[in-house]
Amino acid sequence: EKTKAIIRLSLVRLFLQLNVPLLYIGIPCIMAFIQAGTHIFPFLLVVYVIHILPLHPIAHNSVLLFLMPTYRRAITKFFKSSSITPNNKLNLWLLTMRGLMYL
Repeated sequence: EKTKAIIRLSLVRLFLQLNVPLLYIGIPCIMAFIQAGTHIFPFLLVVYVIHILPLHPIAHNSVLLFLMPTYRRAITKFFKSSSITPNNKLNLWLLTMRGLMYL
């Protein structure tokens, strides 16, 4: 029973992660290709929608940071630790970022 709940939670997280590329890359590109062939959208709408593409890395990383409990704990630990000096906070941040690159 517990395994099913963990798998279900993992699938929900994966589904949410998969929606980010669809929303930030797929839909703008589909709209641009449809506009190029059919001209059914106003031209300026496609110009504005294409500007969403560079936001994908920011949105994807934000979703990852807030969906994964390990990352959330590291972030809350980083901001809640009031006894850490600024130099140690920088070291903690660097270690966290180094750890995130390997996950």
